[in-house]
Amino acid sequence: MLINILSHQKNSGKTTLALNIATKLSAEGYQVLLVTDNNNTNLMNWLDKLSQQASSLTVKTSPLDSLANHNDDYDFVLLDTNTDMQLSSDKTINLICLDFTHLDTDYISTMDYLLTNSYIVPCKVPFNEGKTLKLLDQLVSYAGIEQVLDGIPKCERIHDLPLIGKTIWELDNKPLQAAFTSIANSLITYLQS
Repeated sequence: MLINILSHQKNSGKTTLALNIATKLSAEGYQVLLVTDNNNTNLMNWLDKLSQQASSLTVKTSPLDSLANHNDDYDFVLLDTNTDMQLSSDKTINLICLDFTHLDTDYISTMDYLLTNSYIVPCKVPFNEGKTLKLLDQLVSYAGIEQVLDGIPKCERIHDLPLIGKTIWELDNKPLQAAFTSIANSLITYLQS
């Protein structure tokens, strides 16, 4: 299954989502390929410091056209590239990261780019319940409850993970781990259906 992780916002948490979902799927025993751009220095530095947690996780900095050679070797192929192109096929899921710290209701109303196999991942969801609930309500009204996955709570410690070479699975933060686990489980369910 091909998972295309994209965002129309800079610093939305796309790479954090990609690596932590990849390590979770790998820890569950799935063969995972994470494809990134050569210029994704944040991810490459993070991987250099990361202890080898998942033997079934492979990272490549290869062009998208080489995926055809690898797609059958892996249960999951995650794309963390600088393209915002949504892909459409039966075995493709588009995960759209939305940074809730810089999101407003006007932006949600302009979201006209959802494909059938596209799901929204609210990232950096603040604890400001009033504004957060209003944005989530508008997002669900626009996209439908089936298209909105569990949100990733805002956590300042997550920004340090690339610097120290750790994933969220090494933090003592059960709500954060539960959010990533829920997204990974949604992908596993989709693979098995």
